[in-house]
Amino acid sequence: MIEKVHTLHRGSNGVFGVRRITEILQLEGETISRNRVPRVMGASRLQGIPRRRRWQGKSTGVRPDHVRNHLERYFEVLEVNTKWLTDVTYIRTTERWFYLRVLSISIKTSWAVGR
Repeated sequence: MIEKVHTLHRGSNGVFGVRRITEILQLEGETISRNRVPRVMGASRLQGIPRRRRWQGKSTGVRPDHVRNHLERYFEVLEVNTKWLTDVTYIRTTERWFYLRVLSISIKTSWAVGR
């Protein structure tokens, strides 16, 4: 049984974890308890690679009635500080997410504020 766990883990290039290896062994007809595979993998210092979660964003659709578009696509500026725009961008790095906020004042001068 221990050799089967090692073979399945090696065959998946180290991707398969406890759940998937347990499922495969049960489909092959092995009789195992739910704690056996975690014990074997822990003793052998084997670990699977978790799946990357996909972003579950909202789909674009019709704007609600109470939300108003103040610019109505009219970007011409007659006075300073009359129209402000902003944008937020999410940047994924190997360590964590970074958020980049770009502010545009009067649509002529702009700077970036990040964290």
